[in-house]
Amino acid sequence: MAEADDLKNSLENENEHIDKFMKKLRDVNELIPGLYQRRRENEAKITFVDNVPDYVLSEFIPSILPLQLDDEKALLTHLPYIPEVTPVTRRYFAGTSSTASVYQGEMYRAINFESEQGITPEWAKPVVVAFEGIADEKTRRANLSDKLKKIQPNLGEMYIVAQSSYEKAKAEAIAGVDEVHVKHAVSDMRDVIQHLWGGLADIAKENHPENFRGKQHLQLKKEEHRDIVAVCLAANEINHKKLVLDFRSMAVLYSDMSNTEIGKNPLSRDAKKMDELNSRWVISLDDVTSLVV
Repeated sequence: MAEADDLKNSLENENEHIDKFMKKLRDVNELIPGLYQRRRENEAKITFVDNVPDYVLSEFIPSILPLQLDDEKALLTHLPYIPEVTPVTRRYFAGTSSTASVYQGEMYRAINFESEQGITPEWAKPVVVAFEGIADEKTRRANLSDKLKKIQPNLGEMYIVAQSSYEKAKAEAIAGVDEVHVKHAVSDMRDVIQHLWGGLADIAKENHPENFRGKQHLQLKKEEHRDIVAVCLAANEINHKKLVLDFRSMAVLYSDMSNTEIGKNPLSRDAKKMDELNSRWVISLDDVTSLVV
């Protein structure tokens, strides 16, 4: 499929650029010990100039100053050019691609479709593992709760509580405890999404009240409402397109978390579903907050 090849090539090209840049950073990083030593020597030399008697300097400087001026020129010649890291660049690299949740959501949509047809989606195993790994990495990073706080003050704490509920339920499932708090954990995660959407809608209304005339209660499940909020929050057209997709994935996730059958199935089935929802939840939160915080 030609378009699939184009998508894969673009992702691989992006990784190639990242790898080349990171190699340059590693190469520069190897210079730091020598640069640090050079700087420490210069500090000692400055102390020398500031403190030794003038009669010493008068005899010493004529021979050493030309060497020092040559050293300064040589340093400027050999120091690699490193562009200034602007606030825009910091923001870009501090976040994510903000579309991982879209890929993951589409994967589970296909898995559910095939399962309903009685087909075992063997192709899904490596993909599930790949995205679970991404979710684990994002969970270990401490900045997700901080980003959520910027949208609504209590969201950071809600995220921590929800993640703790999930970890507790997961531990109970592993231990084989009969009564696992799966439904409670999923409910806590769903509440975070609900408050996140509410916080984002409030920010959008505050910044662009003209877009919300006649619209009192914005619902995540409504495409029209999602698009209005996305337009108001996006910094540019690319981010708008990403937010539209991310909000759609988040709406599907919220709907899946509202399934009343969760907590009523056999323990192994419920625990597996909870792991899936948690993985999707973490990636979805990170994608959305990376675009708006």
